[in-house]
Order: sequence, then C-alpha cells, then structure tokens
Amino acid sequence: MKERAKKEVTPTDSKPKSRESAPTPEGQEPMATKRSGIARFLIPTRARVKLPYHLSYPIGAEALSEKLQKAPRREMLGLFFRSRPVLASAEFQRWLREQEPYPILVAEYRPALDEKTKKASVLEKLGLTDERLEIAVYPVAREVRDIARELLGDLGLVHLAKWLKGATVRGTDTVRRLELVFSPREGTIEIREMVMGAA
Repeated sequence: MKERAKKEVTPTDSKPKSRESAPTPEGQEPMATKRSGIARFLIPTRARVKLPYHLSYPIGAEALSEKLQKAPRREMLGLFFRSRPVLASAEFQRWLREQEPYPILVAEYRPALDEKTKKASVLEKLGLTDERLEIAVYPVAREVRDIARELLGDLGLVHLAKWLKGATVRGTDTVRRLELVFSPREGTIEIREMVMGAA
C-alpha cells in the first residue's frame, strides 16, 4: 500500500530539542511521564546513537509516544534511534548528498518462533525468539529536519498507529513491516507496507 503527502521543502530555524529518556534495558517495563499530574506512556528507548552535527533525528521518543498513546499492545514496543538505514556509511552519505528517498522510520512486528524453529534458529542465542514489535528512527540532514517532522506528524504517525492495530492481531504468524520513506528533494513521505512470510 502506498500513500503520499507533499510539503514544500524550505530550510527553517532549528527548534529546541525535546527532552529524551535514557535508554531502557531490554525487558524493562515501559516508562510513564507526568504532565499536569497525568501519567503518560513513554516507549522505552533501547538504543540511541549520538549523531554528528549535520544530522538530526526527525522525531524524539516523547513526541512519538504521544502519538501512540492509544496504540494496541503498546507495552510490546521498543524504540531504536539508529545512525543509518543501510549498512554502508558511504551509501547513506550519497543518499543524503543527492537527496535520495530513504526510510526515516521503520516499524516491524515479529511473532514468536515455535519451539521447533526456535531450537534451529541462531536467534535463540541472541534472545530474539520471542514476539517483538520494534520501531527504528533514522536521521535526516539537519536542514530538512522540520519538514520531515511535519510530514511524520501529518500523515506518517497516523498511519503507523493504524498499522500497529492490524500488524499485532493475536495469532498473526507473519513478519510485518512498515516503512515511512522520506524524499528530501520532493518534500514527500511515502508509506510502504510489507508482509514477509512466516518468522
């Protein structure tokens, strides 16, 4: 499924960074923040990479958590702030330089492996055989951060919340993936959904 939204790309002054939580160890319960005396859900940050000055994350843990307050099975979520969406650093730098489209937020649901598959999987040694629901956020060039953030808020996170509802239906036995692909040149975000077969 594909959807597109378009905004005009115009450099703007940087906004103050929102306060981020410290990474939360694997398996720890989701945290809650308090605003006006009301406890709010905060997705646990499992990892966060420090970025060079010319890069910035398009959204933080608090803003993302705010949009997913009513998401189903939100207690499963883990949040990762990664340095790039591709293995080769040189390739990512080329994408940035040429303003190529690439995913800036990826959500993935993986069902638990059955006992037979678990014993034969290399994932068992890594403790990755249980049901998982993870969100990865990737950086953008600092000068387009505001437009990327606006696109995520206007369309991307609304669709993410809907996707979570369908992807995490109990009994689902397929790996499901959602990519929010940002095009700095076009000022658009494209939604890509994938079903990747059994885990």
